Amino acid sequence: MAPRLLINLADAAKTGAIQPGSRLTWRYKFLGNPEALARYDRWIEPQLKTDQRWISVDNSEDALGRSMQRAQQFLLLSALLTLMLAIAAVAVAMSHYCRSRYDLVAVLKTLGATQGALQRLIIGQWLAVLLLAAIAGGLVGQGVEAMLMAMLKPVLPASLPAASLWPWSWAVGSLFVISLLVGLRPYRLLLATQPLRVLRRDAVASLWPLKIYIPLMSGVVVALLALLVGGSKMLWALLAGVVVLAALLALLGWGTLLLLRRLVVRNLALRLAINRLLRQPGMTLSQLAAFSFSFMLLALLLVMRGDLLDRWQQQLPADSPNFFLLNMTADQVPQVRDFLQSHQIRPETFYPIARVRLTGLNGKPADPERDNALNRELNLTALAERPDHNPLVAGSWPPGAGEVSMEVELADRLGLKLGDTLTFEGDTQTFSARISSLRKVDWESLKPNFFFIFPPGALDSQPQTWLTSFRMASDPALLAALNRAFPTLSLLDIGGIMRQVGQVLTQVSQALEIMVVLVTACGILLLLAQIQVGMRQRRQELVVYRTLGAGRRLLRTTLWCEFALLGVVSGVAAAIGAEAALWGLQRKIFDFPWQPDWTLWLALPLCGALLLSLCGGWLGIRLLKGKALFRKFDAA
Repeated sequence: MAPRLLINLADAAKTGAIQPGSRLTWRYKFLGNPEALARYDRWIEPQLKTDQRWISVDNSEDALGRSMQRAQQFLLLSALLTLMLAIAAVAVAMSHYCRSRYDLVAVLKTLGATQGALQRLIIGQWLAVLLLAAIAGGLVGQGVEAMLMAMLKPVLPASLPAASLWPWSWAVGSLFVISLLVGLRPYRLLLATQPLRVLRRDAVASLWPLKIYIPLMSGVVVALLALLVGGSKMLWALLAGVVVLAALLALLGWGTLLLLRRLVVRNLALRLAINRLLRQPGMTLSQLAAFSFSFMLLALLLVMRGDLLDRWQQQLPADSPNFFLLNMTADQVPQVRDFLQSHQIRPETFYPIARVRLTGLNGKPADPERDNALNRELNLTALAERPDHNPLVAGSWPPGAGEVSMEVELADRLGLKLGDTLTFEGDTQTFSARISSLRKVDWESLKPNFFFIFPPGALDSQPQTWLTSFRMASDPALLAALNRAFPTLSLLDIGGIMRQVGQVLTQVSQALEIMVVLVTACGILLLLAQIQVGMRQRRQELVVYRTLGAGRRLLRTTLWCEFALLGVVSGVAAAIGAEAALWGLQRKIFDFPWQPDWTLWLALPLCGALLLSLCGGWLGIRLLKGKALFRKFDAA
């Protein structure tokens, strides 16, 4: 602010500058480790008076604070999606691994292997795989951490404390817990394999029914995730999306199978693909569920990341005002406008400002304990045109005589609605106004914003000052000339704030991009694991088709068609689940306006068909190139 004076507190009384009616704000700043600050936070919060606030990065309402909060929420979202993908990947991989060992265990049992020896063999292999996974994952994590630290170096302290063993312990512990939860039943089935399987491949042990095991394990996993994230709303939004996806997938999958059964398809490859999907509806629906789940999680991450970056860019557009000029009188407004225009500077709107208190709600005195806005002076303004960044939520614009437009969030906190009456107390008189409209105010836009906007002339009886904003290159000579021409005005330079916010958001967005790449890679690996699971059975069917005279081209096209169909259906189901989860995340967590994202409905089915057909076709081509497959043909 200019003019500005910095003076020692001990000398302030001698100046006589502080008089009755002076506006003073006291601020105390605290430094300490996070644990000590958290304890002080818990101690001081219940003791705060109505005119006192405890401000931290976690509850700051300014642009930088809100942006950092959303960045933390996005990182939490990435962690949740990674955990869900990891749980699904481990479940698919361990189930596939155990099924591939049924024949081996059956043969070993026929040769006299004891239960104890088989347990030592299987558990030893399991622990060896987990140990290798922990080592490999730890090394990859160290590399990614080094990349993140390099990107965030400009906004981090010069020296950081050494990393503790907690992340390693948490990562390795979660790996073993997840593997135990989702792998317990497959390993139990593997140990229970009957020797009869050597002669009959359909001889499978029957224990721990899925209708009991899946709900039980799902409940345990959800409880652990809730314990990890503290019952965050984000977790429940994701789980709601998964539940909606599961329900709609069952209906969509069943309806698709019925539709495919009625279709008359002339293309032989497509007909063979459809017949295979119809022949095993249980396997088809399970694959659709797995693919849809993966696509939904990836879509959530990419859409939220795009919304987050777009929101940040909207906060700092290239033409944003970087100077605010305050405390103008009505006579100075045309003089300031002429001065700025003579230096090729275009000012924004000139806002009249009246400082008053909100003292009554619907004829009753307002209780200052209800909201901080009731125990301080508010800045009111009067405008003929609604600000572009203040969309109407309810009512009509402009307000008429005796009416006012109110910010919707404050109205919700005070329990007010259209038609309610507000009483204000200014320096000269008390006046009332009826709420004619509710506006959504973007407090992070770095533009002038107001709780209340009156029609022009409604505040003329109150003492007023004027405010405007403009964009100007930081020219010391021009700023000095402005201060000399208008020494009583206050010039607020927010360019430094904008540069700081822009630097932080640029670095954080780069870090978030790395998280998106990592989670996307996890999702693709999960898709490959899911596709690999069904390749063994497809191999047997390819042998039959080849024995009946099918050529390689027909078999290859059949595989492509089958996976393309799976991709289209799972993409549609994933779009439905993603929309449901996005509604909860954007409205309840990130405070973004929600609207249907129609690109999801087009992109997910197309990308699903393309990705699955490429992955499945590639694995199928490898399968068709194998000489072992054709040796079976010759033997047949």
